[in-house]
Amino acid sequence: MPWVVWGFFKLITPFIDPLTRQKLKFNENMTQYVPADQLWTEFGGKLEFDYDHAAYWPALQKLCEERRASRKQRWVAGGSVIGEDEAYLAGGKETGVAGNVSHGEEQKGETASAPVTEAVPANGSAEPAHAATGTEDVTDTMARIELEGKPEGNFPADPVKPQST
Repeated sequence: MPWVVWGFFKLITPFIDPLTRQKLKFNENMTQYVPADQLWTEFGGKLEFDYDHAAYWPALQKLCEERRASRKQRWVAGGSVIGEDEAYLAGGKETGVAGNVSHGEEQKGETASAPVTEAVPANGSAEPAHAATGTEDVTDTMARIELEGKPEGNFPADPVKPQST
């Protein structure tokens, strides 16, 4: 820890509650929390690690794309319900909000789907045809998300953009 920070804490320590003061730890031996083989040498461990952006960034992007595709596939298989359960999308649950089994299989031979509703525009303009029935086609949802640049699974509480006249 830099000497300036150390000096600052020396000055304010008498004014800190005794229970809080016991919790303050500086320059502690990190090997009591992390195995030395997994701890960088700069923190007292044995791991020699050099970050190479050219190697790690493409791998991170690939991993993110794979996870995004997997979540999108589970979202479609679960009935394309906006507001789907995150645990279902991540693979932690077998069924989604609509009760559909993952991998597109239907539970008990029923096709359960929750209606998707949209907010009424503030300017009173005409609503899209699918909003009148309370349902929205998946392709319409995806197209809207692509055009507006919103992430998948946007929330129904998002503000409605006023249409220009």
